[in-house]
Amino acid sequence: MIIRYSIEAFDRAIVIREVISWGFTILYVLGFIRISNILNDGSKSKEASG
Repeated sequence: MIIRYSIEAFDRAIVIREVISWGFTILYVLGFIRISNILNDGSKSKEASG
């Protein structure tokens, strides 16, 4: 890849990979926060009704 497309293309691929990695990391964190909030809301409603 380096010989055919030069170093700039290789650097660009690394940057794209890092951006995608950070994007998935943010999605995972937001998912965990959402699930945590759903579980906490469910336990609060059970305590209030029970």
